[in-house]
Amino acid sequence: MSFSSAERKKRSSLARGVVVLTACVVAYKLIGYVYFLALSTHYSSYIPTSFEIDKTVFSGDRAGGFIEGCGVAIFELSAKTSASISEGGIAFLNNNSTIRDSTHKRYMSWQETSIAERSKNYLFLQLVHEDAGGNTCVDLPRSLREDISSAISSPGAFYSGFNQDTELLVIPTLRLAVFSHDR
Repeated sequence: MSFSSAERKKRSSLARGVVVLTACVVAYKLIGYVYFLALSTHYSSYIPTSFEIDKTVFSGDRAGGFIEGCGVAIFELSAKTSASISEGGIAFLNNNSTIRDSTHKRYMSWQETSIAERSKNYLFLQLVHEDAGGNTCVDLPRSLREDISSAISSPGAFYSGFNQDTELLVIPTLRLAVFSHDR
């Protein structure tokens, strides 16, 4: 079967289009992966130096306005770190609050959950409750959102702020550290 010159050009043009489209999809996925790695690395710098992190469970952010936005990173803590937090509680956390990228920046005094629903000044409440427009900071997987909601509503987890825009929730029973910020 022989194709005319016009038909060959048409097929060749279509093949080039498919190759370009495939290359764009691969590049988009690669950029997304590099962004995820950069974001989780940046957010992990706000975790206390004494916390051993096994892996990043989730990382995401949302930008709005000129320099406004919010973000969250959820890290799986090592079994050793979780056990130390469970055993030592607030005393352990208050003695191990220096963030990774600083020798003098520390989290403020730690508190144990539960946190009242009406206490809207805590950033991680924004992760599990929608605002008036039906928005949350990031689209957390449902199971993580439910785990965080349960943890902030009952004793056994701990939270602290680094400043008015940055907070950390530690859930030792789930081996999770939930970092959130809003600016």
